[in-house]
Amino acid sequence: MRDRVIKALCVRAYHRSRKGLKKYYYSIPNRSLGITPTRPEQVWVGDIAYLKTASGQWRYLATVMDKYSRKIIGSSLGRHKDARLTLAAFNQAVKGRTPQPGTIFHTDRSTEYGIFTFRQRLAEVGFMQSMNRPNGKITDNAFMESFFHTLKAECTHDVHFADAQEMADGIYCCLPFYNSKRMHSSLGYLSPEEYEVKTTV
Repeated sequence: MRDRVIKALCVRAYHRSRKGLKKYYYSIPNRSLGITPTRPEQVWVGDIAYLKTASGQWRYLATVMDKYSRKIIGSSLGRHKDARLTLAAFNQAVKGRTPQPGTIFHTDRSTEYGIFTFRQRLAEVGFMQSMNRPNGKITDNAFMESFFHTLKAECTHDVHFADAQEMADGIYCCLPFYNSKRMHSSLGYLSPEEYEVKTTV
């Protein structure tokens, strides 16, 4: 190229400004406020938990819950906290359920849920995206916060997972127990699966 006096055409990289990024996230309201689901597939909620092995390895658990029954309907455990993780959990939930267009999917304002690829996937299946209010109210996603508190208190607290595989085995034993056996006072002391069966037949 130098010998032929040819210059490469350089395109300026696009960087979203902080002002633009703020406007981008503020455009997504909290659509779940004041909504009490009366059946499954009305409101789904999602979040990511940070977990650490005894050897110092970090793993990230993305989960999707049906707010009606508190059942965990999708999960993905990985070494990277990114959109691939949240998409894997969401896609598992979609595959195992029958959501209708208009279902609300609520999360916090993490970039893993606000990134274009995730928003595009929500649009493909007809979901309405909802996020916590911008002023940092964690109570906006209280059901997921409560679930992760339960998971850590009952499944990971004082448990020293030797490595990531041992952690994965432990987590994926806890989730079926949570769905099928663990009773919730708010569900009339039924498990999430029992509650769905009893109230939707």
